Amino acid sequence: MMALPRLLICLSFGLALTPIRVAAAPASAPLDRDTVLRLAREQSPQVLAARERLDQAGGDLTSARAWAYNPELELEWTRRTMTDGATDDHGWRVEQRLDLAGRGPRIGAARADFEAAEWQRLDAGTAAGAEAARAWLVAVHAGARTALASESAAVQERLRTIAAARHAAGETGKLDEALATVAAARARAALADSRAAEFDALAELAALLRIDGIELPAVSGELAWPAPPALEAVREAALAQPGLEALGAAKTAADARRRLAGSLAWPELGVFGGTGREEDADLRTLGLTLSVPVFARGQGERKSTAAAARLAEVELDAARRTRLAQVTAAWHRQRELQAALDTDSDATADALEASVRLSEAAYGLGEIPLDEALLAQREQIEARRELNDLRLSAALAALDVAYLAALPPLHEGTRP
Repeated sequence: MMALPRLLICLSFGLALTPIRVAAAPASAPLDRDTVLRLAREQSPQVLAARERLDQAGGDLTSARAWAYNPELELEWTRRTMTDGATDDHGWRVEQRLDLAGRGPRIGAARADFEAAEWQRLDAGTAAGAEAARAWLVAVHAGARTALASESAAVQERLRTIAAARHAAGETGKLDEALATVAAARARAALADSRAAEFDALAELAALLRIDGIELPAVSGELAWPAPPALEAVREAALAQPGLEALGAAKTAADARRRLAGSLAWPELGVFGGTGREEDADLRTLGLTLSVPVFARGQGERKSTAAAARLAEVELDAARRTRLAQVTAAWHRQRELQAALDTDSDATADALEASVRLSEAAYGLGEIPLDEALLAQREQIEARRELNDLRLSAALAALDVAYLAALPPLHEGTRP
């Protein structure tokens, strides 16, 4: 009995003398496109809510498949007291109302609601992925702007150093050094603004993905989105987008509810049977019941469900027309932006980098004044910033097409 306490004491003493080494948590990897889409589908509140609605619709479907009425059991006992003595009468009876007229439409409506909830879950995943992907592209764009601003600040600092050296050598006046100093300060301020905008973009992305770390996440990847296929294929895919499929299932459910309301005008059939004993005689009972729908014939239900069915049809038709118009406009917008990007991207970037190097070297040799060097640098920065903005616009346009037509990699592509 004493061995166990001594063993525990020794172990406790040994642990107290042994230093505990805790491995440092690895730094989170930069968020690329696929990781962002995966996290959005897993953690987005709208996806989680859509899953709960799907479970609720599954429960409603289970309830619809059950019989609408439970059996009713009647037990009876009666004591009859007479002058010649007392007798007991007893019996039982079971009645079951049948669920014939409305069972099929009720199950059909619940099944259509369940299918609509499945489509809504897929649409929620696509919408959450599109929202997160947009934030990711904006963050990548902000990072590129920060890199450009950092490069601009480095160039301005080199020009300031050259201006100071030439002033010390007596080649230029004090004005060049002052102007170069001011230009370097403005470049540092622009860099600070770019970093602040990048922090905001990363914070928005972290909020969408429900990342609660102290450090803001990093992003990786190109500022681009896969180009959509031909317009005919895009329009065909847009008509099968999960959001439209959900509206189609909702229309099917509305039609089923209209049939269910129509079944209220039909009589309800039931069966019953039982046994008993009365006045010393054994009884056997078997029969049918038939309701007579005189007062509640479902007139109001038929009117409201018919209106709901017509409304569902109008909404579906309007949504299809709107989706086709939106995806067509987004496709043409992406094609136009991508064409401009493909035409100007490489040649412009090479020419701009060459102009910066040449103007910096020319000013160092005294071949051009400082204002020309600063102008060349400003033109280079503005042009590269516009090129970066064009990349973002083209990527966002491609993302819009991907969402409106539910194209991969944005859409999971799993049909219910």
